[in-house]
Amino acid sequence: MILRNMNGNVSGRQMIMKVKITRSGTLGGYRVTGWRYLEDASWHVKVWLAARPGDWMGYTVTDGEFELKTGAKTHKETVLHVITEWEAELVVLPGLP
Repeated sequence: MILRNMNGNVSGRQMIMKVKITRSGTLGGYRVTGWRYLEDASWHVKVWLAARPGDWMGYTVTDGEFELKTGAKTHKETVLHVITEWEAELVVLPGLP
């Protein structure tokens, strides 16, 4: 899903358009959802066992590095794999700036 948000202020400054990309995926019994602005390098993701959706962990990932240094190794491996798939999809999306 691609959302286009307009961010501006009331003082009349120029409006800036940001393209927000959202994705979801599954791998090895885990579910991952995430989003990022096309202009930024950071993915904001949640990961959980598919059977336990209320037991999720959130991460911010930039260039393969996790902002949060703690967390389950299996979560992080799953997130990195799914982000790699998402990034590959971005290369082939038509009509993006």
